Amino acid sequence: MNDSHQDLLVQPPGNVLRKWDVLKDRHEQNEKNKTRLQGQLADINGYLELAPGVTQVLQDLSREIFAQDIQVVTKLMTQALQDILKQPIEFKAEAEWKKGFANLTFWIERDGNKEDIERGQGGSVSNILSTGLRILALDSLEGKSPERHRKFLVLDEQDCWLKPDLVPAFVRMIHETCKEFGFQVLYISHHEPESFLQFLDKVYTFEPRSDGSVAVRNEALTAGQLDD
Repeated sequence: MNDSHQDLLVQPPGNVLRKWDVLKDRHEQNEKNKTRLQGQLADINGYLELAPGVTQVLQDLSREIFAQDIQVVTKLMTQALQDILKQPIEFKAEAEWKKGFANLTFWIERDGNKEDIERGQGGSVSNILSTGLRILALDSLEGKSPERHRKFLVLDEQDCWLKPDLVPAFVRMIHETCKEFGFQVLYISHHEPESFLQFLDKVYTFEPRSDGSVAVRNEALTAGQLDD
């Protein structure tokens, strides 16, 4: 072996010591990182062990809050039905939970007897309940996403199954509820305008003419005055 090869294989003691110090520092740093990561892993495992219990608590809390909301809704809808129809009927709702979602069943009770909403009262119950539930649903959506859901509600012949003598009470309920929630409502009906005058801000009557045009009467103006 010549001198040049010997210089490559045998290094001065100073160089070896410096490399040893570097490797030693790296080893110590790796041990510190290992200890830190083991601590973090232990914390994560601890959180994972708590996760099922936390999830169950949150689910139970969500169901409890949902049940309270349902109680409020049933109370409000029962009051609306009784005020408008003048009958001792109650609105009922029951939630069945499947895969984290609630399936709701609605019905009405009269003297403790269960009745189908769609078949009872010739549709008048459906008129009242669908309106009330839409108002509550829109209020809930508007609170969560006001940029997408405005406080504006269109009711097109929502009183179609109500007897004429029940319409004023129905319109009063809509007026008072929407005023409380700050809603603006466009209400369309075939009933006589006298049913609405005392509850709505503006009432217009649309009358077809023989020439195919439509006359628009502002009921707040003097009788007979028309706005084309």
